[in-house]
Amino acid sequence: VLSIMEEMEVPQIQEYLNIIDDYTPEERKAIEEHPLEFFTGVSVQQDEAEQQQ
Repeated sequence: VLSIMEEMEVPQIQEYLNIIDDYTPEERKAIEEHPLEFFTGVSVQQDEAEQQQ
């Protein structure tokens, strides 16, 4: 199976494994902007003043 999947692109692997990408565009953006928070469930909070600096 590994040798087959090594040659595949992500969409092909998703189809091969019957994985459905059901993230909304908003969820996809959150994943890209805050991967640690999304995948660990740890909320990283910043004060608005800190963000502006």
